[in-house]
Amino acid sequence: MSEVECTGSLPGQDDHQDDDSLAKDEFGVSVSHPCCTSCMTNRDIDASADLEGAVYRADTVMKRVAPMFGFSTEGELERWIAETPEAVVRDLADVVWAMSEYVRRTRIDCGRLRSSDVESVDGNTVDSTSPHWLPLNRKERYYTGTVLPMLIGSDRFSQLHRFLALCGLVVEPFGRDDDGGGPGIQFFTEYNLFESIFTKEDRARFEADPPTERDTPDLVLVGSDWLLVVEAKMFHKPNPATMTEQLRRQRTIVKYLADALPHIPADRVAHVLLVPGGLDTTGVPGKILRWEDVRDAYRFVGPLYWHDVLADALARYTDLVSKGPLFHQNMQAMMTGQEIVTAHAEGNDDYQYMGRKRGLDGAELAEDIKSGNWRTQRYEVSDIHPSSGNWFTVAEFIQKTAAS
Repeated sequence: MSEVECTGSLPGQDDHQDDDSLAKDEFGVSVSHPCCTSCMTNRDIDASADLEGAVYRADTVMKRVAPMFGFSTEGELERWIAETPEAVVRDLADVVWAMSEYVRRTRIDCGRLRSSDVESVDGNTVDSTSPHWLPLNRKERYYTGTVLPMLIGSDRFSQLHRFLALCGLVVEPFGRDDDGGGPGIQFFTEYNLFESIFTKEDRARFEADPPTERDTPDLVLVGSDWLLVVEAKMFHKPNPATMTEQLRRQRTIVKYLADALPHIPADRVAHVLLVPGGLDTTGVPGKILRWEDVRDAYRFVGPLYWHDVLADALARYTDLVSKGPLFHQNMQAMMTGQEIVTAHAEGNDDYQYMGRKRGLDGAELAEDIKSGNWRTQRYEVSDIHPSSGNWFTVAEFIQKTAAS
């Protein structure tokens, strides 16, 4: 890699400017320097120029780490500590410790990448087969509401552009040469539009008959000129017809959101299904992304722990994916009728659908209600509507039991 020289001019300009005339960031680094602006944010440049820009930036910033504290004379640090509340001193210490640990980890990864030793990885920190740890969490919401956000949203969203690119949305990396005001995005998990339109101001903004579908996409992200909606699966194993129907219902919500945000062009709206490589998606329309692609994209740039959680889950997918007779393939949990009614009364809509042999009007459910056994009878429940006549909405069940 060639040594990076500071030209002091913008890309395409031959004239050189005095470095003092260039705009500086909080570290005194020129933000007009091509290696601090174009090389750091322009996705159209080649990889070598991008790396040179990153190296220049890191070197310049790290040289200013100690001076930025302003403790230039002997005893000045001690005086500042004595005059500053202990909580503030502790906060600063923790921030600097975190920075030093991040730099240490970065040096390790850089060494491996420079030597092309990309197969050398740390021991899995979350091997769930170890007798020292708990069994792996199989809840789908854990992966969609915790693991995925921690992986793609780390470091102040600085690597979020990688996930967006996997979803078909090309954006500039976040947090490069910004003013510290934040990335300018909204990041929601388990987003229920119907329940979110709550205040008078919300209703005024979204007054045009919002969809009453209570389907809850796993991830909704809104940017300056783009919208991303993600539905994800992990160890639950719905069939392709069920996933197709769920995505169809979600498209109503996606279209409404896109229409309600007129600054977002139609070609910058993405609706993605995120699934493990082992799940059959034959015939499912639209963009399909594999968890394995996310794992690989964040192998070196994502937090080690959360990468390992995802890697461990995918490595054990065959062992942990839902199994059993066909009549259990659509369920996500089992609940008694009383548990379903109580959860509904408390506003908990984790599961909007339930199943019983022969469905809502079948003899089995009719006998449950007539005898009162519905309170202790265990029913299959799910947050998606399986394409089966045995399934119906929790609301319909509530209506029947209320009349009994």
